[in-house]
Amino acid sequence: MIGSRSEEASDDPARATLKASGVWGTMAVQVTAADVSLYHVAAVQLGDATQWWRIAQLNGMTDPDLTVLAAPVFLEMPPVSTVLTTGLPERSA
Repeated sequence: MIGSRSEEASDDPARATLKASGVWGTMAVQVTAADVSLYHVAAVQLGDATQWWRIAQLNGMTDPDLTVLAAPVFLEMPPVSTVLTTGLPERSA
């Protein structure tokens, strides 16, 4: 299940990993295989399932499938965008 993590989270190994990776202090969300895909995560966190690619890009992922996760992981979330309305990455000319 999706779970949010704030800066006041309790001390645990995941916190040290997030701090070391530079993710700590930004919005990080714990996801599991039960979340099924980044489409679901994007729908819940960003309000638009078609924005899944933004989460993937920010976390170095290419596949939206989360069913292969053996353990929960934290993903950094991009800010909600009011500019992106098509669900497609903007391309520069």
